[in-house]
Order: sequence, then C-alpha cells, then structure tokens
Amino acid sequence: MSIFLIGHDNFLPLHHVVYITDTRSNSSRKLSSRKGAERKIIDAAKQKKKKSLILTDDAYLIVSSITPQGLHKRFKEKGGSPLKGVISIGHGNFVPISKIVSIQNINSEPIKEFIKQKNLLDLFISSTNGRKTKSIILTSNHYCIASSLKTITLKNRINQFSSSSLMVDVGHENYVNRSLIESILDSDTRPVKTLISKSKESHHFINLTMGRKTRALLIAENGLLISSSVLPETIVQKGFEKGGSDEL
Repeated sequence: MSIFLIGHDNFLPLHHVVYITDTRSNSSRKLSSRKGAERKIIDAAKQKKKKSLILTDDAYLIVSSITPQGLHKRFKEKGGSPLKGVISIGHGNFVPISKIVSIQNINSEPIKEFIKQKNLLDLFISSTNGRKTKSIILTSNHYCIASSLKTITLKNRINQFSSSSLMVDVGHENYVNRSLIESILDSDTRPVKTLISKSKESHHFINLTMGRKTRALLIAENGLLISSSVLPETIVQKGFEKGGSDEL
C-alpha cells in the first residue's frame, strides 16, 4: 500500500484520496464549512497556514499546510501503475485517475439536471475558480466535480499516464474509465430497458445520449449506470479490446 506525507508526520494512503484543492476559492470555503458542520474535517496543518484540502473516499476533509501542487508532486514521486497517477483539472485542483469513473461535457439537459441532483445531495464540487464549466468528472464515491477544461483535454491528460488508453469514448465527447466499468449491455433487451426506466430518477444514472436513441448501458463498479447512443460492440472496439489491463 502506497502512502504519502501530508505534513507534520501525518500520512495518507494514496487510494483514499479523491480530490485535492487549495483553500482560497469560494467552493473550497463552502466545502470546509459543510464538512465542519458534519464534523468530518481533520486538521493536519498543526497551526501552520492552511494551504490545501484533501477529500477522502469516506467523505472526510483533511486540511494540510502543503500546497496542492506540493501534494501532487509527492503523488508523482510514488510512481507505480498508471492508475496511481493524479491529473490537474485546472486552477490548482487535482483528482487521482483511479477515482475517475467518467468525464462528461455539459451540453445537454439531462446532464444539467444530474448536476442539480448532485448539488442537492451535497455531492457537487466546483473547481472552475469562477470560469465557465465545460465538463464534469464523476468519481468512484459519487462526487460530481465541475472543471473549466474540456472533456478531451482531461481525457488526454489521463491517457498520458498509460501506453494504452484508459479513457474510452462513449459518444459526444464523453469518456469512461475502462478499468472501472464492469458491464456493457445492449439496451434493446427487456431487462435492461426496465433497469434504465427504474434508474432514471436516481443520482446513480447519467444519460449521455445527447437526445439520440439509447443503444448501450454501461455499469460501473460503484453502481453508476451510464446510457450511451453508441452500440456496445463499437464501445468495446474503441477501447476495451485493445486496452489491455492496468492494475490498481
């Protein structure tokens, strides 16, 4: 198990990190306030200046005196498999690749409604620093993180960590992390149609068809259901057959 120093003899396993941000933005202050009210904030800064916030997969927020860039460097020094890499999503915010289930553009009403649902559930984080939101990142613990970077930019940053593409195109500049997808199903079967119908009002379902006919349903390890207008065999050919395997 890889661990890294977050300051003052405090260590954190890499696989517990979901999101790293600085402490200066309005979004960071809101996140701190919310986690403080939930009594889920841990101060590891030891009375030093608070420079970064680390969100863990069990929804705790850890305060560190090391900058996000400094923490990112420590991540990189650990090396290991591609899935242990961490990418910048803009404005001093970072997300581990192993926690990214999918990346979506926001140019559809279903996506905008999905964001509203996540906001109501306190599972939405903005990392845009006041810029226009161009994409959202869905994490393995069901957080939705807004970025001012385009989906293709984020996809390229992730794929730089691997000789085989980790992010697979499921249509309309939306991408999924093939290492976290358990099933790709034909949406024309009655059981799958029933599953989609029952899941549409859930925050565990996301529609990526952009108004086109649903042709495939992808099921992620965390239970997220993703509908696509691309045929299952096409999705497999795009990335799952030639992708190989990357161990966590």
